[in-house]
Amino acid sequence: MIRRFAFLAGLLVFSSFACAQYTEFSISGGYSHMFPDKVGGLFFDKDGEYIDGNFAFRLPGSPVPIFAGVGISASGYWDSQSSDIFFVNNNYYGSNSNLYSDVEMIEAEPRLAIKLWIPGAPGFYIRPQIGAGLLVDNYSVDTVQTTVSNFSYIHTLYHTGAAFEIRPDIQAGWSFGRASFGVDFSYMAAWGGFGQMGDVIQELRAGVFARFRY
Repeated sequence: MIRRFAFLAGLLVFSSFACAQYTEFSISGGYSHMFPDKVGGLFFDKDGEYIDGNFAFRLPGSPVPIFAGVGISASGYWDSQSSDIFFVNNNYYGSNSNLYSDVEMIEAEPRLAIKLWIPGAPGFYIRPQIGAGLLVDNYSVDTVQTTVSNFSYIHTLYHTGAAFEIRPDIQAGWSFGRASFGVDFSYMAAWGGFGQMGDVIQELRAGVFARFRY
């Protein structure tokens, strides 16, 4: 009888332990704003958009839900402006053309998060998270170059570099069943090679997320 009871108790504990472990996926997106170390003579919009995907696994044996995972994230900043230029290949002045800028940042980072339920508010929670990893930055920015003969033409500056970044993040959401939705806020600082934008870039994000557990 004692052995049977011990077996059933162990089975119950193991089943509860197994059910407490799960994998989840979330996606978020919204507004982003970057703070470059310097402008470097480039024109670009510091306001942009971001999208973020996160896979996480709940760690067993913790009194509160702790999650380890990995996130892939991207933000983009685009701008355009008109400029009167003279193309060397043409034989006329006063050509009006648009200049374009495209700045992109892509990150891959391991992440660690904790889920804290809000007392007295069933289903509502906050989720602090920290991530750090590799950032790849890329830009192509048009500029107007003037020659010694006072001819002006479009020249595009290209750069691709890498940096180390760290991103604290906090989410506030409402959970029901296997899904949850809410708002997402994060700050990122990165150190590395950003071409004419310097060695440091910071970024603020504000958006919404959807999370699914399976």
